[in-house]
Amino acid sequence: MFSDSGDRIARTQIEQMQNGKYVVMGFYDTTTQELEWYGKEKWYSSKGPPPDSTIIRESILTVASELYYIVAIFAFIGLALAAGTFIFNNKYAFRGIIVQSQPQCNNIMISGCSLCIASLFLMGLPSEGITLPQSAFSILCHSRISILMIGFTFAYGSMFAKVWIVHRMSASENQQLASRQKDEEDGSPWESIRTLIASVVGRQAYVAAALRKVSNNAYGTLAVSRRINTLNQVTTH
Repeated sequence: MFSDSGDRIARTQIEQMQNGKYVVMGFYDTTTQELEWYGKEKWYSSKGPPPDSTIIRESILTVASELYYIVAIFAFIGLALAAGTFIFNNKYAFRGIIVQSQPQCNNIMISGCSLCIASLFLMGLPSEGITLPQSAFSILCHSRISILMIGFTFAYGSMFAKVWIVHRMSASENQQLASRQKDEEDGSPWESIRTLIASVVGRQAYVAAALRKVSNNAYGTLAVSRRINTLNQVTTH
């Protein structure tokens, strides 16, 4: 027999295998929802009965303290070098070699590298011996990724700007060199010779056109006179 919900209406027998044999532990009546338990169960571990569902336990993944301290030391060295480079770049900004290297881009690049290095301190948290409250994890995750992204943008963007500036400078220098060579060619004696030859050829063309026009006019006059003489002879006869 089955109930309206589809459950079987019967007494459910509960068994456990002990030493290779099934032993009845009790009965469960679905109609009265009563459990008849004999207390003969045996557990083969000190933890009691096995769990009937997945147990979720939160644990914090930490970094070894030795590794974190080593990375922190190298990060401090990198920040010190970045600070020294920044001071050197500003102190000798009037020198030509510093001016040509775009000191503004250098400062932005140093700032970006410093931010990337500073993000290492947050990347290693929490570590062994350094604990943080649970409410700070969200801020920690967002801040270290944001600092790394901003630092990379500054460093890579300034480097790309330096490359673009060098490209534009070299392109303008090439254009100036090409125009200078063209001006030199225009002022050379070969250019005057080419101009003289072109003018002579042009004059010859003008002379040939004029002679052709004169010859056409003369031929036309002779033809008209011949026609008049022919007409006069015909009239006389």
